[in-house]
Amino acid sequence: MNSVSVGSTSISSSTYAIADRGTALIVGPTAQVESLNGALDGTYDSNSQLYTVDCHTRSLSSFPNVTFTIGDTV
Repeated sequence: MNSVSVGSTSISSSTYAIADRGTALIVGPTAQVESLNGALDGTYDSNSQLYTVDCHTRSLSSFPNVTFTIGDTV
């Protein structure tokens, strides 16, 4: 993955990640995952060791755009 941006802020440069389009799972380096979830107001659950972003209490339009660039494709 070449980069990840939230709104106009780049939170990651070139790195390895796993995105499973069949689930809501995205796996990547700890620092970048923490930055992404911080920008989305994600909550960390120490029991499951996963972040969640509550999409039920916020409107979709309140979230910033998240852009994943893989190769030359956004």
